[in-house]
Parts: sequence; structure tokens; C-alpha cells
Amino acid sequence: MPALNQGLSLHAGLRQNMAMTPQLIQAMELLELPLLDLEQRLQYEVSVNPALELAEDALDNEPDAPETSADAPAEIDDADDEIDADWSNVYDDLPASHAAARQDDDEFDPSTAIAERPVPLDEHLFRQLGLLPLTPRQLSLCREVVAGLDERGFFTRAVESVGENLLPPPAPAEQRAARQTVQSLAPTGIAAADLRECFLLQLRQLNAEEPATALAEKIVLDYLDDLAGNRLPKIATALSCSIDDIKDAVAVLRGLTPYPGQNFIVRREPPAKPEVFIDLVKAAPDEYEKAQAALARTRERWRQAASAAERGQISDWDAREAKAAAVDAQTTGQLFDGDGMKWEVRLANGLQPEISPVFLALFDNTARGKTLRENWERQPEKREWLNELRKQVTGEQRKKFRENYFNAGNLLRAVRQREITLYRLTREIVARQKDYLAGRAPTPTPLMMKDLAERLDMDNGTVSRAASDKYAATPLGLRPLREFFARAVAEITPSANAEANGANGANGAGGEQISNMLIRKRIQAIIDAEDKSMPLKDNLIQEMLEQEGIRIKRRTVAKHRGLLGIGDYAQRRQY
Repeated sequence: MPALNQGLSLHAGLRQNMAMTPQLIQAMELLELPLLDLEQRLQYEVSVNPALELAEDALDNEPDAPETSADAPAEIDDADDEIDADWSNVYDDLPASHAAARQDDDEFDPSTAIAERPVPLDEHLFRQLGLLPLTPRQLSLCREVVAGLDERGFFTRAVESVGENLLPPPAPAEQRAARQTVQSLAPTGIAAADLRECFLLQLRQLNAEEPATALAEKIVLDYLDDLAGNRLPKIATALSCSIDDIKDAVAVLRGLTPYPGQNFIVRREPPAKPEVFIDLVKAAPDEYEKAQAALARTRERWRQAASAAERGQISDWDAREAKAAAVDAQTTGQLFDGDGMKWEVRLANGLQPEISPVFLALFDNTARGKTLRENWERQPEKREWLNELRKQVTGEQRKKFRENYFNAGNLLRAVRQREITLYRLTREIVARQKDYLAGRAPTPTPLMMKDLAERLDMDNGTVSRAASDKYAATPLGLRPLREFFARAVAEITPSANAEANGANGANGAGGEQISNMLIRKRIQAIIDAEDKSMPLKDNLIQEMLEQEGIRIKRRTVAKHRGLLGIGDYAQRRQY
């Protein structure tokens, strides 16, 4: 057996790998940001990079020039400098509506216009504790109990842990008394250990002489699990009462609050600003014919580019650009919707960064920078200003300025690439989901991100980032872009009924994939129409869907039913 060579050696080889450059990382980050976060990011970049400015903040593209005397008044009348200090009749010449508004202002209480601040649960309880005659030690123990409540309002810690850092340590009776004090506060049921104790605390605040209240307390103590399973006959047999009595007790329990702290949870929906606007507009008389002609031209260019790329006459990048142009032209034709209408996609007008003209004059070697410098050279004041600036910006400062100019250019390219990606992606979505957007289909047709990524010659992750947290203003209202992606989970057969066919555009020619959203919609409709005294089991729902041509398994029915928040047949039964 030959000996193994364990020495060091060098080998030459070729391999391809993707390098995550800072520019690529920045482009990925900006693509994933929603519009509001992107605007904040751009404002930050403008504040730290002197080579950047916002287009809406730039009054002109040239440096400030001194004001000429022709724009200024020749002489100022000293009499105009006198200030009229008599303000008593300032509203006398106003219309009656303005005078009434002034009177309303005099009677306006500013405090009434301030929105009430949501009070957190702990602050709500601390206020009540401050009104009780408690010693500092008792108050400290009670506040620790409040601090141990979860968002439901339950106290799940061990009572023995309350005040364990106090000196001297509290006795068990003190700890229990502190928890009972908190339980006496509003809302009723606070600081309970679990759902059973929470219900009992609330029931004991009701009239115990009512038969339904007393029966409800027995059910909570011994049969809460059976109640959750809707096993009312079993409870009635165990308690020797009728079903009607159990239903009265259940009605009492339904009036209780299972989680006392839930009303104090401040839920703030994240602000949503549309990234794109989708509208159905009237097309020009010959617009469709022009789109078809453009499609034919771009397809021919793509064919020629692909052939040239195979012969090595052009780069693969140029061939990809030709393919992208052909795909976009085809999508343009698919956006027409009949009757002379077409779908239009517009990007929102957000903040637009641009490079400062000063940095363009210093470092831009393209035609734009050359034209700017030539324009300034023809103006004596600006020529002198530019020459003085070149003398001052030297050495390390010039190196830093060039770095700022380079970073600004990368940011602008990333923002532009983000706009192109989002625009192309939205157009493809609209072309696939025209029926849903027009209200002709109740749910989106099956559409996968990987399908659009393959068509647009993008990475699947790029499509996912572009659709993440992005919203579109549509005829259906404000919709997240991810709503238009629906997984195909089943096939509808040609024997499907007219309703299912109409919902998905089936034409009877072979099976057609349907989305999970349509399946849930049909399951919801079947359960809504069932006899609640004899609810349908999942296997019966499966059979009904199969009669409509939708073939899925029973466990898939159970999964979608659970996602809809619907219980099983036993939980849905009404006695």
C-alpha cells in the first residue's frame, strides 16, 4: 500500500462563487425595507453623507449666488416699520364665518382635543393600590405581585417568591394577603393563577343565589374540560339537571372575561403606505396594437442577442437584458383586460435622493459632470467659486469627498434597482391576478414566488424581499403584495360544479390547480350552512368537496378548519 503524502502543495483550479459585496448587501437591505422605513433610511444617509441631497429639498442644481440689487426694493419707507399695537379690531373686517370661528376659539378647551393615552395594566392597578390604606411593606408586596402578572392578567409565579428580597422576609400569610389584595382590584379576576380561578373570582362577584350562577360555579370547579369539549349532556347527567339548565349556566360563563388583562394590551398596527398603485384605466385606441408590435420587436432582438451570445459576440449580461425587455413587453400585452381597458401600475412618489451638484462638478467624469463644469466655467462667479473649491479640497479631504461621492452613487443605484424590481414584480402579479383584482374571482389564483422568480430571471430570495411588507393600492383596497401569492394545494376536476369553475376560471379542459384560500372559503361556506344540531365531521366535508371536484385528504380539511379558527364537529354542536 503506497504511503499517503501529508505534505503541503499548491493546486490551480477554477470555481464559481458569489461574493457578497457591500454594494450587494446594501441593495438587498433597501429592497426589503417598506416605504416608510426606506424614507427614514434615506433621510439618515443624507444627514451623514454631504454628497447626497433630497430632490424635493433642492431648490436648484447650482450653488447659491448673491442676491442682485435688481431684485431688491430701491428704498424702504421708514413709516412701514412702525408697528400697529392695537389688535382689538383685527377681526372686524373678516367674514361672518371667520368671526364665528374666532368665537369658537374663545370657548375652545384645548384639553378636550388631546387623545386619551392608553393606560397599561400595571399603571391601572398601581393607581388603585395608591387609594388603599396600606403600609409601605404591604404596598411593596402588592406592587411585586402586579409586576409578576403576564399579559393575560394571570399571576403564574409561586406565591412564595413574592417579596423574597425583603428584610425581614415576608411570612406566607403576608404573601397570600398581598395577592388577595391585588385580586380585589378591578378588573375582576386579576392575579388569578389560571382560567379556573379567574372564572371563580368573577362568579363570586355575582349573585350567588341565582341558580344559573351557582351551577356555573360547579361547572368551573369540576367540569371545565368537559365544557371546553362541548360535552353538555355528560355535565347534565353528572349534575342531575337538564340541558336547559346547563345552557343557562353556560350563558353566565360567556358573560365573563377569560383574560382580564387583554383590554389593557396596547395593539398598534404598523402604519402601511402603498408602494404601488394598481388601477384599471381606459386604453388608447391603438395602444394594444402598438404593444403587440413592440413585443414582436423585442422578441426578435432577444433571439438575435441569444444567438450573438452563443457566438461570443456579446456578453451574457446583454443577452439577459434583451430577454428582460421581451418579458416586460409580453407582460404589457397581458395587462390589457378587454373592452378597451388595461391595468396600470404606478410606483408611489417617495423621497428621491440625488448627488449634490458640487460633488458632480468635482468627481463626475461622465457627460453630465462635463456639461455642468462647462456651464459653470462660462459664468465668472461660479468659475471662481469652483476653482477656489478645488484648491481647498485636497489631500485627505479630497479622498474623503471622493469616498462620499462613491457611496452616494451606490445608494442611488440601489434605490433605482429597488424601484425596477418592485415595478416589474407588481406588473407580473397583476397580469396573473386580473380576475381577482377585477372582482371576477373570490380568491387569487395559485401563484408561487419561484414561478415569478424564474420568469423575471431573479433569485427566489429577491422576489421574497421585494414582496415583504409591501402594500399596493388596488380597486379592492390596500392589499399586501404577499396576498397575491397563493399555494396550489389541490386540483379541481372537470366534474366540478359551476361555482367552483367560475371562481377559478376552469373551462372543463382537464384538471386545474386551486389555491388554499379557495379551499378555506368552501370549507367556511359548508360549515356555515350545516345543521348545528348535527355538525359535519371532517370526512363528510371531504366528501362534499370531492363532489365539487376538489380532491384533498381529511387531515387537510382539519388543518384548514383549524386555520379558520373553527372547532371540530363536537365543539360546534348546539343542543
